[in-house]
Amino acid sequence: MKIEIISEGQTEEKVCSKIVKILNIENLVPLDPDFKKKPNAESGGKDKLNELIRTKLREILKEQTVNFLILRDLDSHDGETEASILQSLTGVLQSFFAEREIQTTVNLLPHSIYPNIYMLEIIDLDFRLSLHIATKKWKKDFIKSTIDDYVLELALRQATINKLATKISIPPKRISAKITQEIPDLLKANADGQNDLVEAKDYVRLYAAILKLHTSPAVFAQKVMANANEEDIRDVFAALISAFEFVSSSPQA
Repeated sequence: MKIEIISEGQTEEKVCSKIVKILNIENLVPLDPDFKKKPNAESGGKDKLNELIRTKLREILKEQTVNFLILRDLDSHDGETEASILQSLTGVLQSFFAEREIQTTVNLLPHSIYPNIYMLEIIDLDFRLSLHIATKKWKKDFIKSTIDDYVLELALRQATINKLATKISIPPKRISAKITQEIPDLLKANADGQNDLVEAKDYVRLYAAILKLHTSPAVFAQKVMANANEEDIRDVFAALISAFEFVSSSPQA
């Protein structure tokens, strides 16, 4: 049984790479070498992601059985909802199975513990699919929910800060206050009360600047995952880990 991971961008790729190692998952479909060149949901719209899902289904399921893990952000600022994501993905899957003349009903069911995880199991096809929707907002007034919210939470765990802060002069105990309160307040005061920090990625970039990393959110995520304690990773990404575990095993009759 192989597992194909489909996500909106490279940050998810870095997060999943670490989780795969923690869970000792070896049966992954190799990452497409042209992945970074292809339009993803950030640059090409959600339709591009749906088309990628269709393409992967057609290419892979012709030759072997592959389970799928799909990661989606929740762009609530654009009117997107969990229901609309489910409807879109259900349409893609139902259309695919119809093309193959497979009589089945696509019914993505919510996880019993993690409501942002949806699962599909088709026993006759030995097929499983799990959808992880990023519903966490590190701050309730953020305009959308993304994988960066999870990365930011992990990055602000004290154990992670202690390891990331080894090359700067700011005491580790002061870093969290600077990122979450002092600098945001200063920026807001200098912008006549307007808030330019509207999503987790903005705080991620601020965090990276304080650490003098001068890097992209995806590379920052990679560094955070590499320096975080496994216990913290399992806590912050408990839902995603559960999604991985679901698609890592074959359906049971």
